[in-house]
Order: sequence, then C-alpha cells, then structure tokens
Amino acid sequence: MKDKEPKTHNATLGLFRKEFVLNDDFDKDIVKYFSQSETLRDLVDYNAFNGVTKKNATQRKRECEKFLKECNRIFIKYGREDVLINF
Repeated sequence: MKDKEPKTHNATLGLFRKEFVLNDDFDKDIVKYFSQSETLRDLVDYNAFNGVTKKNATQRKRECEKFLKECNRIFIKYGREDVLINF
C-alpha cells in the first residue's frame, strides 16, 4: 500500500475497502458506520444541531469503539502491535 497515496477522504475509504474489506479482513458491518457517520457529518455541516442528539452521539461513540477494536485486531493480525490504538 505504500505506493498508493489517496488524496481525498473518498479515495482513502475506497483504498481501505479494497485492501481490507473486500478480502474479508475487516468486518463489513463495522465499515457501514462510515457511510452513516458521513451522512450525519454532511447534515451538521449546514446546521450544527441538525440530527445531533445525546442518543445519536452515544451510538456513534459505540460504533467508533467497535471500529477501533477492529483496527487493533487487524494490526495484531499483521504483526503491527506497534501501532495499536489506545482508547
């Protein structure tokens, strides 16, 4: 992957999907959180209070924690304990 340097968020996500999701390394259900969060982010870009509730924030936090745990699982699988994420 070192020779691939995406320039945008969409390109980064596309490369991530290609390298880790399509080959069944990364849990596909967890990747769905990206699109859900991106939709919310787009909404709040125009109105900071649109769609943001304590319940929604709590749900996104749980999803982020699942995502970080999955990242750590992949790092360990590939022998990269040096980049584990503490949260």
